[in-house]
Amino acid sequence: MFCPVCKNEYEPGYTRCPDCNVDLVEELLPEADTELYTFKSKNVAEKLVRYLKYSNLNPELSADETEEPFSYTVLIPEEELGEAKTAFAVFLSEESAETDISEELMQEDCMMPIRPKSLVKEEVVYTSASFKAEDTRSSGYILLGFGIIGLVAVVLCALDVIKFSIHPMSLAIMGIIFVGMAVYGVISLQKAATLAVNADAENKLIEDIKKWQKEHITEEILSAAAEEGLSEEETALVRDDLIRNMTKEAFPNIPSALLEHLTDEFAEEIGAVDL
Repeated sequence: MFCPVCKNEYEPGYTRCPDCNVDLVEELLPEADTELYTFKSKNVAEKLVRYLKYSNLNPELSADETEEPFSYTVLIPEEELGEAKTAFAVFLSEESAETDISEELMQEDCMMPIRPKSLVKEEVVYTSASFKAEDTRSSGYILLGFGIIGLVAVVLCALDVIKFSIHPMSLAIMGIIFVGMAVYGVISLQKAATLAVNADAENKLIEDIKKWQKEHITEEILSAAAEEGLSEEETALVRDDLIRNMTKEAFPNIPSALLEHLTDEFAEEIGAVDL
């Protein structure tokens, strides 16, 4: 089952995404491809397609040869656009170092800032399901507690047990507010229970991934991936890419934020960043 909003996959038995609060679906609808870049040269366009495929992306080439100048557009799935733009910048950097390809480019605004891939890393913030569950549970208890205490105070004021001069309309509005707080507190506690179940599944997944990484991603494999002429920072990030790609291949449904978190954690654990 998949969430149509965040695209996360859930184990059988789940029917609703706790993060997005929407019903899960059996399959995700394919998204339309997005234009990455249009070239004058078919040869360069095909070369970029091969480069993107080598980077584990899924590009398509659309040619328009009805009239000159011919154009060749590289398309990429929407969910891969960010990574494809990074790969395209590296492609331009490498091609420019070998030959002048300016005559092969078509779009005037194409020249995005070019940085080596090793210096490009998308910032992804990971929040564990356990933390989400505990945070939601705490919020639920607080809201429920304030709601109940407030309702008791409103009732006591209405019965004139508490001598406090409040207009009846204001008292009614306060009662509605406290009822809302109590209701939302109950909803938060129910959501926390669902998140706790997800947390158990996530913790099991993390345990399996860590065990697999220790068994399959050795220092020998990482050392073999090192390239001559790279700085220490670049070498470390190349190895991070290897850890990330191997883990993703073994666990294709792992959420991206969790993948980044476990990649960084494993790299630090084995000292890959210092090799």
